[in-house]
Amino acid sequence: MVVACCAFGAYSANAQNVPIESAYFPLASGNTWTYRCSLEGEYQTTKKVALTTVTQNSGFKTYRMEVRVGKDPKPLVSYVYVSADGIVMEAFKETLEDARPLISVSPKVNQGFGDLKVVKIGRSDMEKYSKVKTVFLENYSAETPGISQEKYWAWRGKRYGQGIGLLVEADGAGGDCELSTYRLKPARR
Repeated sequence: MVVACCAFGAYSANAQNVPIESAYFPLASGNTWTYRCSLEGEYQTTKKVALTTVTQNSGFKTYRMEVRVGKDPKPLVSYVYVSADGIVMEAFKETLEDARPLISVSPKVNQGFGDLKVVKIGRSDMEKYSKVKTVFLENYSAETPGISQEKYWAWRGKRYGQGIGLLVEADGAGGDCELSTYRLKPARR
C-alpha cells in the first residue's frame, strides 16, 4: 500500500526573487489534505498531510510538511519549496540537501520528476474531481501488452489537480491513497 510522504504545491521565489506559484501544489501554512488509503479496494487507514510553518531556507520560502498515517502520534516531516527553475521539491532534511522533484509549476507531457513522468494533462478520471484539470504521472504504462506480473506490481502513479494538489497516488500492487477532503489557505507573498 502506498503511504509514503507526498507533496502538493508551492509558492516561493526564483533566483530573480520573482514569485512562483504552483497551481498543482498550493503552498500556504495551514493547508491540509486528508486521504483515504486502501489496499485492493478495502479501507486500511487515513493519511493526513499538513503544511504547518514557513521559513526562509537557502534563499527559498520553505514549508514544513507533516504527514500522519492512521493514529501515529509522530508525523513524518519533510520540507517543500519551489526551486529557482520552477520545480516543487521535497527534502527530508531542513538543510534541503537531497531534495527530490515532485511536480513543476507548469508541467508538460513527458517531463520527468524522479522516476515518474507526465503522461497526460487533462480532466481527472476521478468522479469527484472530474472537472478538475489534472496532471497524470506514471513510472511507466501498466497497460503495456505482455507486461510481467512483477513489473505490473512495480507500477506507480500520481494525479495532481489544479488548484487542489495531489488527488491520488497508487501502485500496481493494489494500494492507493485518494483525496477525501482538503482545506487551502491563500498563499502569502
